[in-house]
Amino acid sequence: MNKRWQTWIAAVVLVGVSAACNGSEHEHPDAREAFEALSRQPAGEVVATVNGRAISAGEFEAFWRENSALEREAALEAIIEREVLVQHAREKLEAGNDELGFARKQGMVRVLLRELVEKQVSLDGEADVVSEQDLARLRALHGQPAGIRASHLLIYVPGEPGGDGRDNSGTPMGAEERAKLFESAQGWAVQVAEELGERATLEELYEAQVRYADKVPAPLQVMVNAHLSFPAAGVAAQEGARLPQGWLPVVAEFAAAATAMQGSPPGTLSAPAKSDFGWHIIRYERAIAAVEPDMQALVEIEREERLRDARAQRVNAISSELIEAATINIFPQVIGQQAQIHNR
Repeated sequence: MNKRWQTWIAAVVLVGVSAACNGSEHEHPDAREAFEALSRQPAGEVVATVNGRAISAGEFEAFWRENSALEREAALEAIIEREVLVQHAREKLEAGNDELGFARKQGMVRVLLRELVEKQVSLDGEADVVSEQDLARLRALHGQPAGIRASHLLIYVPGEPGGDGRDNSGTPMGAEERAKLFESAQGWAVQVAEELGERATLEELYEAQVRYADKVPAPLQVMVNAHLSFPAAGVAAQEGARLPQGWLPVVAEFAAAATAMQGSPPGTLSAPAKSDFGWHIIRYERAIAAVEPDMQALVEIEREERLRDARAQRVNAISSELIEAATINIFPQVIGQQAQIHNR
């Protein structure tokens, strides 16, 4: 916090406790002690004033609750800064400003939902009983499946996998023509594999890519992808499952060929393996063990989901009741004009 703010905050909080010190010969408390005293004041008390506008302790508590990562002094600085900006916005923005009106409505709705939903809907007193089905779903979402880490050199065959498509230049290419390209790509892949031998470094894969870049005829291409992490073949994908950060989905043929290499020394090369994208020479690196998520963490996640669902149901119930009781007029012609403006 800069010196200007420290001085200002000290002045603010000292005003709050000046009555206790009036006429006393004792030393004034420092800013932190004054702030501690101020934080214990009733909700109706004033925390600070900005250009005559009071910031109550209740408003400060609400602000701090939404910015709980801040220390108290930083939160006070931030709410004062916000108040300065709010007052400036009132001066500069017209009363009918649509964006200002929208922001105010959003804020009012947030406060309403906090009062009618967050404070009233909780799971206090409910037991944390998680079904096996939910546990399996959460494991899939937050665990790590068994996987493989590998690199590969690919003789890439352009076009749509499985049939017709276009080559690198956009020229239409039929299934028969693509099949011939696969035959050619296989020959080149075998030649590269024989040259590299049974094991190779990643640098040697890149060197082979450079050597064969001009030898392999267009539209075939030579590519190298390094350090891919992906699920091992045979790992059942559960509904809602997602890959761990940094992992990539790979085609089944690639996963199967890499998984078959488990137990091989790092750097071992596979025989050319075919997929819909071409022929792969896989450089095996290591197996990745499955990781089970912490059970207590899963229980807490499931509890958060139940609380979120319960609150969503409460919001829907409130909205439905209010909409039923409201008088609503819709003007489709205006909505249509706005849609044209936004190209929708």
